[in-house]
Amino acid sequence: MALLSADDCAVLASAYQLPTAQVEEDASRLQQWHGSEADLVVAIEERHGWTVVSEYGPYYLAALREALRHVVR
Repeated sequence: MALLSADDCAVLASAYQLPTAQVEEDASRLQQWHGSEADLVVAIEERHGWTVVSEYGPYYLAALREALRHVVR
């Protein structure tokens, strides 16, 4: 079962120029993460080749969390 709605996944994939499969994998990683927030941001930025300067990592994770809140209650 998908963690995100198809619409949320498509919007995030489009906004961050990622394949939808990677967005789903990131949502799963986020839910299972037990490390620090800083380490998660670094892991996501490295996975997608984003730089710290781009600030994509923290915003992407916030958007993923918001999308997960709508699906997982």
